[in-house]
Amino acid sequence: MTHKAYKAVKKYRVFARYKDKSHPACVEATLKAKKLIKAARRNFERKLAVKIKEDKISFFAYLRSRTKSKFTPGPLSNSDNNNSNINSAPVDDREVADKFNEYFSLVFTDENMSNVPLCNTTFPYPGRELSDVHIA
Repeated sequence: MTHKAYKAVKKYRVFARYKDKSHPACVEATLKAKKLIKAARRNFERKLAVKIKEDKISFFAYLRSRTKSKFTPGPLSNSDNNNSNINSAPVDDREVADKFNEYFSLVFTDENMSNVPLCNTTFPYPGRELSDVHIA
């Protein structure tokens, strides 16, 4: 929010003077504040769109703040294709994590570690090996 929009929102002085929301001065202050807030938001979103290549974190943080729905995993199937949380107690996070771990451990393969090439361990400068490291 810009400083000008913030000052426009501070319309309490106008309301305190007239004590009536339908007074023309209050209506004018409200419309002015809404217009400035809308312009400030549009300017902010435009700047986010321009800088999206350099600053993706800010863009996605703003997007996440504007999203009303939150994603949670749905019902999980057992190995016999029965849903685990139909007609039962709510599924806790530990059970969901165990189900995902079980699934992903079956999907990914184990690498054969016997064919890993060995690294050349010789230091290119003989007699100049690093023996102790002192951090001050």
